[in-house]
Amino acid sequence: MDTAVREWLLSQLGRSTDLADLTARYTRLGTGRAVAIEVVRERLAELLSSPGSVSVSGVVSINVSANIAAYERQLAEL
Repeated sequence: MDTAVREWLLSQLGRSTDLADLTARYTRLGTGRAVAIEVVRERLAELLSSPGSVSVSGVVSINVSANIAAYERQLAEL
């Protein structure tokens, strides 16, 4: 994986993404696009497997539907 592909992947997936993981995926999959799609699909699957929202009255409320929609849009763009 060259520098341009690495930088593109980090711009798509976030700077905190593990470079060793990206390199291993790139070796296996062969393209940056395929790596990005696989990572985003895994992130989406993780969100879909957990509750969409959690609420503790008066304490906290969490809703991940916007995150799910964002991952779906990102996949469509890729």
